[in-house]
Amino acid sequence: MKNLALQGEVRHALPLPFRTSHHTTATTNSADVSGEYISGNIVAVIQNPNNDFHIGTNFDNHYHDGRDAQYDHPTDEEGSATSIKLSKQPPANFVVTSDGKVLAMDSNDQLVWLVDLEKVVDEANDDEEEGEEGAVDTSNNDDVPKSRSLWFYAASFIQETSPDMLDDKTDGIMGMDLNDEGGLHLTCLSHAGHVVSVSIDTTASLALEGGNVEEGSECIGTFENGLECGGWSPDGEVLALVTFANDQGEEGNAIVMEPEEAKVPILMTMNTQYEILAEVRLDPCLFALRDIPAREAIEPHAISFCWRPDSSSLAVSTMDVPEERSDDSKPSPKPLRRIRTYNRTTLDLLSVSKEEDGSGRDVPNLLPVKPTWAPAGCSHYVGAVQSSRPLTSTSARGRQGTLQVAFLEPNGLRHRECKIHNTGAAGTTKSVEKEEVTVIAFNLEGDLLAVTILVSSTDQSPYGKVQLYHRNNYHWYLKYELRYYDGETSSVVSSIKFSDEDPYQVMVALHRRDNLGQASDTVEWREYMFRWESSTVYYRNKQSGKSSSVLAMAVDGKTLNFTPLDKAIVPPPMYASSLALPAPVVSVSTRPSFYHEKSIEGESQNEVEFIASMSDGRFAMLGFGGAECKGNPLTPGFSPPLLLAVVDSRALEGNQECGEPSALGSILRDITIIDSDDNSLTVVAVTSPEAASGKHSFVDNLIELKVSINSQADTLESNITMTMCLPLEGRALRVINWSDTAHAEGARGNALVQLTDGSLLEYSRGGVIEPSEAGHLLEPCPWISGLYDANIDSTSTSSRKADNEHVEPSKRLVIGLASRFRLYCGERLLSNASSSFDISLQHRFLTHVTLGSRPQLRFIPLAVLRDFDPLMGSDENMALDGYEPRNVERGARLVAIFPTTPSVVLQMPRGN
Repeated sequence: MKNLALQGEVRHALPLPFRTSHHTTATTNSADVSGEYISGNIVAVIQNPNNDFHIGTNFDNHYHDGRDAQYDHPTDEEGSATSIKLSKQPPANFVVTSDGKVLAMDSNDQLVWLVDLEKVVDEANDDEEEGEEGAVDTSNNDDVPKSRSLWFYAASFIQETSPDMLDDKTDGIMGMDLNDEGGLHLTCLSHAGHVVSVSIDTTASLALEGGNVEEGSECIGTFENGLECGGWSPDGEVLALVTFANDQGEEGNAIVMEPEEAKVPILMTMNTQYEILAEVRLDPCLFALRDIPAREAIEPHAISFCWRPDSSSLAVSTMDVPEERSDDSKPSPKPLRRIRTYNRTTLDLLSVSKEEDGSGRDVPNLLPVKPTWAPAGCSHYVGAVQSSRPLTSTSARGRQGTLQVAFLEPNGLRHRECKIHNTGAAGTTKSVEKEEVTVIAFNLEGDLLAVTILVSSTDQSPYGKVQLYHRNNYHWYLKYELRYYDGETSSVVSSIKFSDEDPYQVMVALHRRDNLGQASDTVEWREYMFRWESSTVYYRNKQSGKSSSVLAMAVDGKTLNFTPLDKAIVPPPMYASSLALPAPVVSVSTRPSFYHEKSIEGESQNEVEFIASMSDGRFAMLGFGGAECKGNPLTPGFSPPLLLAVVDSRALEGNQECGEPSALGSILRDITIIDSDDNSLTVVAVTSPEAASGKHSFVDNLIELKVSINSQADTLESNITMTMCLPLEGRALRVINWSDTAHAEGARGNALVQLTDGSLLEYSRGGVIEPSEAGHLLEPCPWISGLYDANIDSTSTSSRKADNEHVEPSKRLVIGLASRFRLYCGERLLSNASSSFDISLQHRFLTHVTLGSRPQLRFIPLAVLRDFDPLMGSDENMALDGYEPRNVERGARLVAIFPTTPSVVLQMPRGN
């Protein structure tokens, strides 16, 4: 029943086109006549692992507190000179583009240095020609513009040198070359066959000294027949490449087919010194035509491969040439895509993709999407995109039937699948959105599968979206969708990559397009951080006969599943009822009970109880309309919520009181309802500023929205207005309601805000934000819960003023669970290993589930946490142990606590 929530978003933008020191020459592309520009898509964004320590001694000696410095470049052949401002801060990210540019960016998104890979290749070729005797004079061809190569891969690795290559003057430690030839390197590959290694230390030294930065890079070599794909193993020790055999001089290398041509690919591996370790010839296959302009779509005959996470083997996907049949009466077979796995050391064939029914049939209709290999948590499955219909030349760009990710076991047998949700708009009969999967990838833990989709139609520019799937109880849920189209501008996803350290951090590179579908100058990448919410539960102490006091909700694409836990505990993936919405749901916000709210039996006809945020930027207003459930519900007597209205949050009205761009077109996260009346809801949310070239924002915006509700007969109309926009002191980690909004008068219209440094703030309706009386948490906690006034007894029916002649001042109490599973109450550590927690005001205790070999369900009275004094003796501190614990199954998570009965709902790791 857990849902995926967006925890943070950071946006970056590449510098706008500018002229660098590399002026136009006769060998420059005709498109770059005014200088060298950033015009390609982002291939990779590589974080600097040594950013905190400054790479090498040169950084320690030269970098200072100044953000920018004037940097004079040498003159070119024409005698002209150029000077631009470059940052002297250490690089934080290295961005590689498809047109062969390597940009080093600091933490402020300022350019530190830029390397042109094409120039590195040209200089290497010139040196070879000068070294050859009788070199051919190519001066007559100087006026012919040279087309740039298409660069498709870049990754970092630590280059090592064998001990026998170290001379007496080199200080070596365990085979590591400490001079410029060692250290961090970037390997860049192009389809033209170029392999270039960029030394970060050497390039940084040349940039600081005002030299030619291209001298810090080396063209390792060029494959005559080009490179189809390549990549380093996860351990960074082996580089795998796929090229083609020579067409002439070798038997069986070229096979002519009408109207296509097939070649024999060669798979080879290299070490960190680019020495060939092994190579093997693959079966003849069709190959992609690289002489056409680059598209966002994938070539139907593309060759790709992926590494196993433990680097022991790799899976190669090729479009094989069919075998010729001697019997002319039978129709000739068509090309078929197969996935083969090879051993890393010897490149011996291990398996071929086959159906699991034992018939030996090939897996049909595999698409040319790069496969992905799941980690050990998913049984080391290989994921490949499969269509329900054959892929033809006319359907290569369109979606045919249904798409799914088929999983292959290490022995090659197909085993289960994940169906991909078609979340595009149906449109009109003349314009229907077509979706094409371009990338699939697993995260580090294997519990998230990212699917990148290119959406195209005839009446709007193409745009991209990223879907995140999660498997539980043998069912794949679509838990989140990132959509890059706001009705005016669109962006295409050029690359996506999960972090190698944090399994819930993902980088998405974008290329923005205008209304006409033309690529603009804006090239950006965004970093997203996600978190798991153990459950989304709606609590009510009083309910009508058709509603529920404990209603659990689970997101599955466009469907919102409901289970009334107080009426029937239905195990996932089953549910008591569901509601289909216009677009995939990304978050659900529930309206809490507020202090002095009208107490009515049952619910009104058009009272909004939930706000479901959708991936297209709209809000779905849900409530209990009192209608009977259609069909035969799994839980008799339960009436699920209904869709009352849809409001577009992208069309915000009102002024912008902060200097940053408004929330128009951006993602709203941590949507929290802080107040309500008969005609409106007051909502606060967090948004990240838009990316701007050369300007990086280290803060988030907290916005206040007013959702107006107008009831007319049986319909409900609503609109949304932004009433306040405040820049925070940093990036927001979490925004929540106080748990005692129904009992504490000051909690109404108030929200608790936590920043990424662990500091706590209190936001009050009207734009007032101040530090919280609860103080700081010892570390940032993505999961928090707080009491506005811990002195109030929610179980008492009498008012606080009537029972107490002298009212004690309110006391804040904040409980937080860190990402490392440490549970805190303010600055006190309650548990060093807990999976989840919840506060029950009706029972007056904190409940949490511990981790370890003997997990337990533990209870701590809230009064003990409120009165706890760190200066007390150890005997008094024993009260934090609470009531007698209960043993639970390992990996259990807390879902809900019934408010009227002493019952707790837990979810086991398998999903039940």
